[in-house]
Amino acid sequence: MNRLDGKYMVQLDGFRFFAVSGVMVGHWLTYPYMNRIGPMLASFGVNLFFVLSGFLISQILINSKFNVEKSKLFILKQFYIRRFLRIFPLYYLVVLLGWIFKVPSDNTSFFWFVTYTTNIICGINQGHCGYFTHLWSLAVEEQFYIIFPFIILLILPQKLLQTFLLLIVLAICSRLVIYFILKGSPDMEWASYTLTPCCFDAFGIGAVLAYLKIFSSEQLLRILNRTYVFFGILLFCLGLYFFSLGHPKLNLPLILSYRLTLSIFCFWLIGVGSFSEYKGLTKRILENRVVVYLGKISYGIYVYHHFIPWVLQKLGFDGNNHSLILDALFYFSVTVGLSVASWHLFESPINGLKRFFNYNSMEKVTGYIYAEK
Repeated sequence: MNRLDGKYMVQLDGFRFFAVSGVMVGHWLTYPYMNRIGPMLASFGVNLFFVLSGFLISQILINSKFNVEKSKLFILKQFYIRRFLRIFPLYYLVVLLGWIFKVPSDNTSFFWFVTYTTNIICGINQGHCGYFTHLWSLAVEEQFYIIFPFIILLILPQKLLQTFLLLIVLAICSRLVIYFILKGSPDMEWASYTLTPCCFDAFGIGAVLAYLKIFSSEQLLRILNRTYVFFGILLFCLGLYFFSLGHPKLNLPLILSYRLTLSIFCFWLIGVGSFSEYKGLTKRILENRVVVYLGKISYGIYVYHHFIPWVLQKLGFDGNNHSLILDALFYFSVTVGLSVASWHLFESPINGLKRFFNYNSMEKVTGYIYAEK
């Protein structure tokens, strides 16, 4: 759930829908002129998910750290049980069905999928995991969930912000190390993109946003009001991305700054969306009922979407030879239909069990948003 002072934060579900939409467009619209645009949209969607996860999870843990009158062990137990109920059932159901029905995995062992380490095999195998490749981002999130609660609960309160900033630096250094170790190797780009330490800047920037939102909301508002800075960063990111095509000398600057600059722009997007002070067309779009509902079921949409073309092909649908757009619309319709059924018949009943594993009473911290996926 997403809550702001007791009110449901529908905007964050809106962000989830647009994030998963970017991923679907990137995977399904494979026109020649989309060779660079498609992967960019997919990576933007995944990165938005990472920043949003860092933002939401940090709020839950920071609030628990300061307001729950229970031990750290209790908070950890509740956190992991609630994450398990939301993430594991659907994930393992899909992996099991993929194994039973022999969904192509490019000869990748199911060991990687079952152990939530798909990002590692993608990193050393240039992303070749067949229709399971998209699970790499879920593996990164799960690995982040394993270590991040300990960081927040064990670090001294006055050191939290510095720790989040350190995560950002660690990510940049990790990509730099991988670049020089694998320089010239075809694995270099994927390894620097999918290995978990290389993604820490996205989560860290989301955590910084949560920290400022909780403890210094006025300062955060002043930062967010500098819109021109964030759009300037976005233009730099896009320019570097597109100009790097055919220019190997730009590989290192791109690897070091692409996720970082995207994450900074996502910081602005999510930050603006989380403040009720901001009005306008963007907020109305994010709060649209259809967009919010699709955002609520976005986990299912993400998990299912990459398998849908293969499933439909097995059922006799060979696609439209004249329009990838029509194919994509059909894939989208089927994916949403399946995700709706999955949410109401499978995910939601299991997710409802979280009511037995609540945190202790949550008292309001100045500027705090209680939020959970």
